[in-house]
Amino acid sequence: MPATESAAKALDTAKICDSEDLVSLYPAIIEGAMKSMTGLAITASQKQETVGLLVQSLFASTKGREAKVPKTSINTGTSAVETVINKIAQHAVANMTQTGMTSAEAVTGAGKTMGFMVSGINKIGSATKTTLGASLKPLTAGATSALGATGVTGVDATTLPTLMKQMSAGATSTLGKISVAGLASTGLPGLLTEVSAGATSALGSITMTGYSVSSLNNMAKAITSGATSALDEITMTGYDSTQLAGMAGAITSGATGAFDEILLTGYSATNLADMTTPATSGATGSFGKISMTGYSSTNLSAMTKAITGGATGALGNITMTGYDKTSLADMTKFIADGSTAALKGMSVNGVALATADMATLSGAITSGTKAALGDIKMVGYSTTDAAALGTSVTAGVTAGSAALGLSTTDLATLNTAVTAADTSTTIATFTTVTTSTAATAIVDPYAVPVTDTTTATTTTTTSTVTGI
Repeated sequence: MPATESAAKALDTAKICDSEDLVSLYPAIIEGAMKSMTGLAITASQKQETVGLLVQSLFASTKGREAKVPKTSINTGTSAVETVINKIAQHAVANMTQTGMTSAEAVTGAGKTMGFMVSGINKIGSATKTTLGASLKPLTAGATSALGATGVTGVDATTLPTLMKQMSAGATSTLGKISVAGLASTGLPGLLTEVSAGATSALGSITMTGYSVSSLNNMAKAITSGATSALDEITMTGYDSTQLAGMAGAITSGATGAFDEILLTGYSATNLADMTTPATSGATGSFGKISMTGYSSTNLSAMTKAITGGATGALGNITMTGYDKTSLADMTKFIADGSTAALKGMSVNGVALATADMATLSGAITSGTKAALGDIKMVGYSTTDAAALGTSVTAGVTAGSAALGLSTTDLATLNTAVTAADTSTTIATFTTVTTSTAATAIVDPYAVPVTDTTTATTTTTTSTVTGI
């Protein structure tokens, strides 16, 4: 049965042929079309591409129809378009095995489909370079939430990170294919932040036997690892190895800042510190998988600074019961620990890091984390608090270096570099949060009004602070 007929039959079965509710309509179309591929004499690669093209066509068909989505169908805190994007991505991933692909092909297919969805995000409504981020977050969140429903044989709670990594890589690798007026390579870090944040935010929405709070660390690592390892696959005018640091920082910033959006039984503020370690180690540990013109070990210092700095600066974006400035000591320590420990066994372009390289990178981790302490925006957090956190940062690097397997002499070399970085690094600027009470309406980038509200933070920036 052709895909169009199968999709029509699915709509009739669901009794929504005349429905204008895209939230109900599109999932049924996707399910019907994907099931129809089972008997088709086409390769797995062709099926994967067909799913991707189907998704892109649904994206394009949303234009001018946003207002027809019933308000009762819109996810809380999002717009009509964002909800539709979320549902399309969710059902495209959940029905992957319905196409007749093998489990191995479905795993690859999930990553490829994610790539098609990301590269086609510009087809959504009246997309502009300023609205892309608002579309990418619900997209990756929807796809991630469906991971427990793929039905892929051999994928369980322990092997799920492999699938997550494929999807994260697929989303990242195709960012350069997004075609929107005015979008340049300098705008990619902002988009990658939303990709990473969306996937992380949905980790609590995965339903699978054996999946629990203890699964989150490996999933967080898979997100940052997959994204980082795919940075060399991005093709776009102006994009080169000099932009890797900014992209790496965006990955950990997005993931860390979304930790408070994870809703899972047993997950609380006490789990946050443990989440930072795999997030930074996943990104740092994937440096060796990058291969592109101009990329060498000389890029690593800036990249490690960006990774730990991105995660540290995002700590102020977390709002969660039980989380306040007293939580920052463990958070910053674990950020530095995770990135440092990930240096073990690393090689770039086939060349293993020497002790001198590890010492340099440990110093970069120290300075990157410490310098970003001024980027944390949190009520009650002051320059005094930031100064005290310097000790936590160096303690984290020291803890991480213990896992590197270095000799006493080499560790001494590394510690000297860490001490030097700690001493020379200052916080250039510091932002003091004075209030957190003003409420503003959520702005729908596609001009579809919604009534949800969110809290806006009022801040005051102090003069330059040095010597911390």
